[in-house]
Amino acid sequence: MSFITLFYRAGRSGLLTISFLFLSSLPLFAQTDNAIVEDETGTYYIIQKGDTLWGLSQKFLNSPWHWPELWKENSDVPIPNPHLIYPGQRIRVFRKGEIQPAEPIAQPTETAPLLPPPPLPSLAETDPSAPPVLQEKVTGDYYEYSSIERVGFIRKEAVSPVGSIFRVRGNKEMISTGDTVFIKESAETPLTIGQYYTVYKTLKPLVDKKADRLIGTQHLILGVVEITRRTPDYVIGSIRRSYRTISVDDTLMPYEKRSPKIRITTPEKELRGTIITSEEGTYMFGEHDVVFVDKGRADGVQPGQRYDIFTIDRSDHKLQEGYTRQRTAVDLSVGSAIILSAEPETATVLITRSQRSLHAGIGIRSIVR
Repeated sequence: MSFITLFYRAGRSGLLTISFLFLSSLPLFAQTDNAIVEDETGTYYIIQKGDTLWGLSQKFLNSPWHWPELWKENSDVPIPNPHLIYPGQRIRVFRKGEIQPAEPIAQPTETAPLLPPPPLPSLAETDPSAPPVLQEKVTGDYYEYSSIERVGFIRKEAVSPVGSIFRVRGNKEMISTGDTVFIKESAETPLTIGQYYTVYKTLKPLVDKKADRLIGTQHLILGVVEITRRTPDYVIGSIRRSYRTISVDDTLMPYEKRSPKIRITTPEKELRGTIITSEEGTYMFGEHDVVFVDKGRADGVQPGQRYDIFTIDRSDHKLQEGYTRQRTAVDLSVGSAIILSAEPETATVLITRSQRSLHAGIGIRSIVR
């Protein structure tokens, strides 16, 4: 199978097999051949030490000369410098032929061999611990997160859609920015010409098997559509933003503009919770990834609160020769996070720091000063 495009997803992580909070056995896949993972949102490749866009173009397209295309196709999820990619970054892979070449690619000739431009050193080669380029920053009492509008949520009862896409002009399999779509309205809520609506999809409901309870349904935000025209049987819209791949049968909800500036607040009480899963459904995640936790507004969780990510390290040691072993549990801080949004029983969280690869089931606790 051959592939065509990549888009950047920051996160300093490896690849483990873990799904929901009730799983705990986490085998590590260290080899590049095992760095490709498929889930409900697509096919992904995890950047390994030594990877470059030049080399990945050769690996997936059988030609290194397509690296500018790979870079350009990631303009909506920026890779500011194509020479700087990092181990643990998650890359999405599409099948060849699903996009058009950006421009003709120069090819080598027999008389004048065309050599690749000397690439700058990749941090994947020179410094595996170097952090990816940040999309967020702290300004005074605020935390700025530029990707806030693409952040989804988990809710016990799924949102009732106001419409659904049933066709795209050109019958494309993958819908993106600028495409014209045809939308069937729900009977209860007519759509308004000139208004924006959020395009989303719901994933399989999450269940806590240990507690035998429903956690909720994840809502994955895909993009924004503007309603441009009405016909007797349906409405027509134009995709204004595409955060992830949009497809026929994806649904619409009212659009709410969200500020990227989140006021930093302090929790009023100590609170502990658990990471349920990552937003993108990856088995392993890390710094700059978005995850969901099992505490919400009903527990006192509010946007802007900072949390510590921790784990309990349990080990056995021998007290003395001939005596029984004693098990000890050490409480280890392994990262930090900030609340982006909160539902009644869950919250959406950004991991701002991680000292190791993280997985579902790991704990969080409020930082109370």
